[in-house]
Amino acid sequence: MRIATAAVLLVMSCLAGFARADGALSGVWKIALVPDDATRLAGEEGFADKIMFEETVFTAEACSMYGFAPCGYNAGDQGHFDVAMVSDRHGQMAWSGAAQNGVVIGQLTWTKDDGSVRIFTFSGARVVELEDTGD
Repeated sequence: MRIATAAVLLVMSCLAGFARADGALSGVWKIALVPDDATRLAGEEGFADKIMFEETVFTAEACSMYGFAPCGYNAGDQGHFDVAMVSDRHGQMAWSGAAQNGVVIGQLTWTKDDGSVRIFTFSGARVVELEDTGD
């Protein structure tokens, strides 16, 4: 039953009608994730990640090594977003946040397969890529 539920969540998050990245979200963001007190007491440490909003796809680079594949996301007003990611081996991640004026903030709630919950707040900035001048 648990596998079926995870499969349904994965399909819903990756195939549902998600919004395209608007100007407030689109691009690559470098973020720092900081564990809350309970998560820290459970032995988790903060970490850095790069998250990407491309068209209708959200990617969390560091989380991909745990089987959290790129998937769709919900985009709301004023740069708000929600993402539901599922891993076959490491549970579910729920991202919620907002991006505005080149800054992103939010919360990641990671429910592991054993039922334990880890909560991280995150903040960061959009990565500015230099244009190729052809020189």
